Amino acid sequence: MAFDEVGIADVAGHVRQDPAFMRPADVVELRGDSTKAREDLGWEPTTSFEEIIRRMVRADIARLSSGIEESPDYL
Repeated sequence: MAFDEVGIADVAGHVRQDPAFMRPADVVELRGDSTKAREDLGWEPTTSFEEIIRRMVRADIARLSSGIEESPDYL
């Protein structure tokens, strides 16, 4: 989804895994479950997962375009 947001169809040339950072003991798939929040609080999501990804990518693009990461105040 993130690559699609910036118009990159073939992610193979942009993604790599470094075996030094792989942790075989990790759970293969992690998922959150909002059932308790829905049942106990009556909460319902107002933003889809896809929209969250799009917003995060757009925020990163805006930040990188602004040069703010070069500022000492950024960190």
